[in-house]
Amino acid sequence: MRRSAENKLIVVAVRIDPQIEQRLRLLAETTGRKQSFFSAADDRARDRRHRRNLVAARNA
Repeated sequence: MRRSAENKLIVVAVRIDPQIEQRLRLLAETTGRKQSFFSAADDRARDRRHRRNLVAARNA
């Protein structure tokens, strides 16, 4: 299906059980599909990298 104004994806945030998250990751890996969610741990890691980059830029 081609993307159009009528079928754009809507992003929502939900918390999921860590066991379900692990099963979804395994399913994505075994089927060769890309994950369509980010975990809270991914968010925290991205935030840490962002803060580290800001500090490095300030100190440069």
